[in-house]
Amino acid sequence: MSCTSLEKIIAVEARKYSEKSETNINLIKKLENHGMILHHVGLLLLTPDCIERGIYNDIIDFIIAQTGATICSARILQLDLYSVEELYKNAIQKKMAAREKVYLWLLEKMMSQGPAMILLLYCNNHEEDFFYQTVLRLKKISDSKTASIRDKFVSFGKVLNIVHSPDDLHSFLREAMVFFQEEELVNTFNSIPSIPIETVKNLLSGYGVKEELPLKIQSYFLDRIDSTIDILLSEIMSAKCKSALVMRKKQKIEDLQLIKNNINSGNIRINLAKLSDELKSLDVCHTQWEMIFLLNLLLFGLAE
Repeated sequence: MSCTSLEKIIAVEARKYSEKSETNINLIKKLENHGMILHHVGLLLLTPDCIERGIYNDIIDFIIAQTGATICSARILQLDLYSVEELYKNAIQKKMAAREKVYLWLLEKMMSQGPAMILLLYCNNHEEDFFYQTVLRLKKISDSKTASIRDKFVSFGKVLNIVHSPDDLHSFLREAMVFFQEEELVNTFNSIPSIPIETVKNLLSGYGVKEELPLKIQSYFLDRIDSTIDILLSEIMSAKCKSALVMRKKQKIEDLQLIKNNINSGNIRINLAKLSDELKSLDVCHTQWEMIFLLNLLLFGLAE
């Protein structure tokens, strides 16, 4: 399939939603081999209810086992109102056209309760024409012999449905650009880095573990920082040119190393009052309770 064919598909799909297709088409033109890689990539969002229930690692294992896919990029993000509306606006539009009930306010409330994990996946051996279609099939509750993610891990209705993936190629590219800059996507799609599964899992190391949290909070934070650094390094190594994006990633690594050294050594030379905001800006997941435990440990140590 040529670049022109992909452009036609996206143009048709965009018209379904009364949206423009130029941004997605411009991205395709920057990809190697006429954008053929788009047949083999997919996006899966693990929503905050999935993270809170502690089933994210099992879902990662499931999607890898079912497809043989590799993870080429991962992010932990706290979704804001704009991101949620951008992510679901096409689905909401379809429901409204079908006169179905729409609970956007409840969806936004759920999405604001904690972090979400975004995975970009790569697979070159799949039944469907596009891999995003494979991910979509494995997401939905179905009557097929292969259990879907929502079957196996039990989604609880329209809002608490544990995962999200795009419905078509236009939506895949548009939603990917909610989480990644265009230059990041071009670099990732042209190079397809492979992120170790354990590195991705450690982005949420210890998240939701209540009883052991005070004792292990330091090591959990160090695990999350190390995994974030590893992913940034992988993205830098796979980049095909030295760009402003690469320089920003290198600066992020320096900032993370500084924080890691301070947490590890107890020799505090950073502004603890701003530590939570700085970690969020560097995509390191944490709750306010975890931050309170960490700051207590750094300032006072463990009680005897």
